Amino acid sequence: RYDLIQIIRELKLRWYNHDIADVQGAAQMLDENRKFRSNVKYIIQKDPRDDIPGFALEQLIIERGCSAYLQTSMGKADRANIFATPFEMVAEYGGLDAVLTWRLLYSQLEEANDRGANYDRFMAILTGQINSMIRAFVRMELTGLPIDRAYLAREQSKTDGVFEKARQQADAALT
Repeated sequence: RYDLIQIIRELKLRWYNHDIADVQGAAQMLDENRKFRSNVKYIIQKDPRDDIPGFALEQLIIERGCSAYLQTSMGKADRANIFATPFEMVAEYGGLDAVLTWRLLYSQLEEANDRGANYDRFMAILTGQINSMIRAFVRMELTGLPIDRAYLAREQSKTDGVFEKARQQADAALT
């Protein structure tokens, strides 16, 4: 999401319609329950910036055996001050970010492939459904799309909201 927003802003694009393969979305597809598991340990170092949430890019890359993010002078938390950061630090971080993200994606694709036929549509869902969601969220963020909160609250109602009705219909169809 962050990278796509930067591409659209810097290139002054009205819309970006190319497929996106999001590594955090891929991690979610490979193990959507990982945030609830006690065996997924977050990487915690002495430096507070190394207390990394479970679906963060750094965490996903560290779990695959690469600790390069923990050895850089700049981190994700420093992006807000990127224009005040020396170019060498930005270049080191940016290079790592690009290369490691690509390597992570290939590793995730290999894992999905190794899981067999149940994951045959992994890439199609990643570049289709998740891609569409990310682009829609980015569009909303960039344009300030207004949201009718009262309507959404009503639709989420546990008694007569559209989501509850859909759940009841699915339950009825399964029983």
